Amino acid sequence: MAIRLKNTISEAEREGMLASLIDNKDEYYRLAYVYLRDSASSLEAIDEMICIVCEKLETLRKQEAFESWSKKILVNVCRKYLRRAKRIVFLEDIQIREKEDVFQERSDSGLFIRKHLERLKPKFQEIIKLRYYLDFDYGTIAEILDIPPGTVKSRIHTALQTLELNMREEEENEQDRA
Repeated sequence: MAIRLKNTISEAEREGMLASLIDNKDEYYRLAYVYLRDSASSLEAIDEMICIVCEKLETLRKQEAFESWSKKILVNVCRKYLRRAKRIVFLEDIQIREKEDVFQERSDSGLFIRKHLERLKPKFQEIIKLRYYLDFDYGTIAEILDIPPGTVKSRIHTALQTLELNMREEEENEQDRA
């Protein structure tokens, strides 16, 4: 029978770590919002992340890694929310999609890029959002996603190539229609 020893964290260290959550609340909100694109869901995800952090704080091995550890927890919570959301289809969303004007979407480059970004595999969407929407460096992304930095660079490169290819193909298709 194995006995698992928990790290002993002083009350002052615990309060310091939880205070850093509050100090960096905007950064956590941006991270959640990039994943969920909904204010209420982002706040719920942050609440759930804080509960998990409080429960699992004793399992943290290196206190210096608290920030990346807590961000990793938030990313996992957001992924869970997205998995749940895939199961639910709202009639309002279906009606809105039917009324969208493709040409209006094309004129707004942000929506145009977002549309192509959504066509990428989830692992590539995630990398692009963390790197370019939140401006995280390769090391931080690697820690959050628990992958090697080389894999981060490779996925970014692949995602950007795929985005460029898809956007060029759509432009060529539009020119052929004209």
